[in-house]
Amino acid sequence: MGTKTLLAICFFSTSCFAQSALPTVGRTAPKVQLSTLLQAPSDTPRSSAAFKGKSGVLEFWATWCGGCVAEIPHLNEVANQFKDQPVVFLSITDEEPVVVQSFLQRRPMRGWIGIDAKGGTYRRFGIVGRPQTVLIDSHGDIRAVTSPDHVTTAMIDRLISGAAVGAVPAMSKPVASGVSQSPGTPPPLLEVLIRPAAIVSVSGFSPGARWQSDGHFNFYGATLRMLLEYANNIRGDHIIAPDWFDKNRYDLFTVVPQHRDDLQRSLTIEGLSETFGLVIRHETRSTEVYVLRVDPDAKARMKISHATPSLGFQAQPGHFTGVATGIPRLIQKIDTDLGGIEIVDETNLSGRYDFDLNWTSRNIKSLQDALRSQLGLSLIKTIRPKKFLVVVSASEPKTW
Repeated sequence: MGTKTLLAICFFSTSCFAQSALPTVGRTAPKVQLSTLLQAPSDTPRSSAAFKGKSGVLEFWATWCGGCVAEIPHLNEVANQFKDQPVVFLSITDEEPVVVQSFLQRRPMRGWIGIDAKGGTYRRFGIVGRPQTVLIDSHGDIRAVTSPDHVTTAMIDRLISGAAVGAVPAMSKPVASGVSQSPGTPPPLLEVLIRPAAIVSVSGFSPGARWQSDGHFNFYGATLRMLLEYANNIRGDHIIAPDWFDKNRYDLFTVVPQHRDDLQRSLTIEGLSETFGLVIRHETRSTEVYVLRVDPDAKARMKISHATPSLGFQAQPGHFTGVATGIPRLIQKIDTDLGGIEIVDETNLSGRYDFDLNWTSRNIKSLQDALRSQLGLSLIKTIRPKKFLVVVSASEPKTW
């Protein structure tokens, strides 16, 4: 491409979104089973029995989710108006109770707070992205699946009375970047925007959040190292760069013509190069890695999944579960637990599997033993040549 890319500042307000295999409206709601229940009477069951005969507003959220936190005042206001009505407002997270209790001291939430420690409720409801809101009537049937910003008092009134909830907007999706688009004009065919990151309360996205659909790719609150990692499809620890690459944060938006998603990374590379004056050198270095293979001496224990589509995954320190999940996702999560060691996949397993792996968090020997005994896989340390990206020079741009 011969034209220069655009550095611009623009702002969007939306809720977090991610595609997931959500339950079907009109069907019986999956089972709710919680490990801890906060802000509820002491004798309240930690299961679906807690709202038997009542309507339920289930909010799947997290303290780290910017879009979730942004909707707390709205949900508090709605819940306040139904405090004496036969409806339960239950916000469910899979975080540690101590984390949630500390958060609640700073940001009070109305209703009950459920802790789904092992992620069973999240899996049964097919929750991957958050926030997501599920409305359940007094008979235990799902009446709507939406985002919290679409929940209204009129909707809850109808839910309680048994009347049709009515048309409910689907999960809110991020809007296109469209900074160069005036009202009423067609959307851009090709666009690259790089801006200083908007604060979470404005963008509605936690730092590092990504969204991609229909030729649009949005990356929020990313460091320059993270942007280079995405654009070059390389590990962040294989990028040799100045310290400020890990400090300043930016939002990236690209739009490409239909069926040309292959342009996303190349456009990002050119945009970053022009914006930050990057001069980059590629080189190969001998690097310590761990190779994941099928262990020929261990009993084959990989469980092929029959679920369609994938029902997602849950990862906690020392525990990974997934339904119809591939090896790359498993590697990503154990890599993170061990502090970013590099794992090379040589299993030749391209299918989808049901995982339930337990080990001692941050302990490589425990993980190696668990992989062999529970999945029939081996994880072996070795030295391999790996590609590195070296930033020779770069400059921090100044806005007008």
